[in-house]
Amino acid sequence: MTESTILKSGFQSPGNKILYWDFGKYPVKPSYRIDIQARLLSYEVNTLVDPSCIIPYDTTSAEYKLYTRSGHTVHITPKVQELAAEAIGNELNPYCKAQKICSFVHEKIRYYQGMQDRSLDWLLSHPAVDERSGKEYFTGACTEYAALFAAMCRSEGIPARCVYGRIGWAPYLNAENSTMFSYLDTVVTEDGFAGAQHHGLGPHMWAEFYLQDIGWIPVDPNAGSFGLLHNYKVIMSKGRDVFLGPDVPLGDNNGFGYQWVPIVDGRVDGLLSAVYNIKQISEARSNVYHTSDPFPADALMDYKRYLLADDNESLMRNRREFLCNIDYCSRNIPDRDVDFSKIFDDPIWIRSLQYNYDAFICHMLNKIIGVEKFNRLLSEYEGLLENSPAPIQTNRFIQMAGSIYGDSLDWFFNQWEKINGLPHLKVDEVVSEKTDIGWSIKGSLSQSGKSIFSMPVEFSVETEKDQEFFTIWCSGRTTDFEFLTMNKPMVLHADPNHDLLKLQRMPLQLSQIWNSYPDITLVYGTISESEANKTAAERFNNEYLGLSPEIITPDTSITDNDLDAECVVLFGRPETNKISKCFEEIFPIAFNGNSFICNEINYKKPSQGLAQIAEHPLRSKGLFIQYAGLSAAAMLQFGDLYLYDAPNSFVIYNGDKEITSGDWGGDNDLLWKFEE
Repeated sequence: MTESTILKSGFQSPGNKILYWDFGKYPVKPSYRIDIQARLLSYEVNTLVDPSCIIPYDTTSAEYKLYTRSGHTVHITPKVQELAAEAIGNELNPYCKAQKICSFVHEKIRYYQGMQDRSLDWLLSHPAVDERSGKEYFTGACTEYAALFAAMCRSEGIPARCVYGRIGWAPYLNAENSTMFSYLDTVVTEDGFAGAQHHGLGPHMWAEFYLQDIGWIPVDPNAGSFGLLHNYKVIMSKGRDVFLGPDVPLGDNNGFGYQWVPIVDGRVDGLLSAVYNIKQISEARSNVYHTSDPFPADALMDYKRYLLADDNESLMRNRREFLCNIDYCSRNIPDRDVDFSKIFDDPIWIRSLQYNYDAFICHMLNKIIGVEKFNRLLSEYEGLLENSPAPIQTNRFIQMAGSIYGDSLDWFFNQWEKINGLPHLKVDEVVSEKTDIGWSIKGSLSQSGKSIFSMPVEFSVETEKDQEFFTIWCSGRTTDFEFLTMNKPMVLHADPNHDLLKLQRMPLQLSQIWNSYPDITLVYGTISESEANKTAAERFNNEYLGLSPEIITPDTSITDNDLDAECVVLFGRPETNKISKCFEEIFPIAFNGNSFICNEINYKKPSQGLAQIAEHPLRSKGLFIQYAGLSAAAMLQFGDLYLYDAPNSFVIYNGDKEITSGDWGGDNDLLWKFEE
């Protein structure tokens, strides 16, 4: 059915344009389908606001009044005002107030997805109390996080609203291979209200608040994100209690609503996809799929995010983390030099690797042509994207790059085709010799693999006084180099800042648990402190993984099949967990009863604990992770620290604070330590 034959009218609701289809003009059918296609150029929003520059609001404006009022869903109650006062303390600046409210809401709500009434009245009238701390908290999903943030801001005179959208980067999904977002989409309430089944990009709600003469600032209190909107978030509507126009039921909802909640006075609590007669329609399905423009459209958006990092250290960590993922995802490939591209065969890796792989190529291109020319290329390419009704083909981009650089770059783009694999570099035959004017370093850099790559390779030299750098051009199986330093060399390191795509054995990181998702088993110890171990495992799953409770197993019931999971997470030190005891030798940091030693420091306080990761002893590609406190209290404290995503091989904590972290040794092929 086309829009021209079915569309009844359009209505401009604040922040939204709403389309209506009237199927009453046609004979009743078993099903109806509407297809909408659009071309979207999505940018990341990264705000940098100086709080001292905030000016007072124009409280007489219609927009200010609209987004500071109390509504049915975003309802400003005495409890909301009480929470806002608790969050902001003595803060007076609107920007800083919003920042504190975001952090407060992120901590105050614990994630739980249900189909309850999504009004704040329901949320705030169903508090829970943490058994250990005695503190009050609430349970809810992204819609509750966003609504509470908006209401608390409004109670302080800060305009705020919720934003409904779809999130993700999944060009491989389609109607044939996508799965329903949540089983709740098939559940019907006691009153007979149903929900639409969502396929494709996942539904999500975040928020934004307004600053006078600056604009709307994005906030995601569910994720704890402030001032940042990723470009893989697609906005579907803005606001809660959205007025649907003159053609919808007012006093009586007549069965119309959205996701188990009927409309109230012509307003719907949220508008993600469509409003249906959800008492009469037996099944509604909303599909949102996308295809990406050819390289480097998505890659440049991701690389721009890297460019906005606060410092070079952050940029280097991003590249290092990606190389860690490349290493891990290729570990089960027998000849990964030859068959490297197989890691992109599984669709789940397309999301996490393809995007970053292409962004890394942009980074290396930047290194080749220089920052000034790269920025010019970026500007001209974005201009084409913005003004073209059709995708810009990769060949056009390559031609632009060559033109700006002043020479053909076909060789560069051709060599980084995935079918060529990646280089494996090795520093070899290095000698240092004292001369009349300093120290001479001579050696070679070899590359193995399916193909030979041409690329600049930076070296760092740690001397007894400082650190020095030099760069060589590597273009064959073996490239010799020579460098002169005034000080005695201690360590030579090739590509110290991880500027090159390459196959390199990297240390595992705790955050790599997502590479195994959802093939995960949680094992809690029962030898002693069993309740603390079990509670920590349950909280880890409920607040972090969101998987079935069946993945949680006591150490007394573990099977070979459980241990064959790609990731096995152990809760409890060897003294309290039989499986931790059985596999204690695989972990670099060993326990000695109620203590452990790391970097020659003995940790033995009952308030201390450890998170560490090791290679799966039973699989070529897999992880064993251990979360262990030195007491039951420390085991329970672990959940409050959210160390799950740590970009490190181990983290040691004391009470509610992380005290140190680090990585296991990586690939020694790129390091050369000079003899004393």
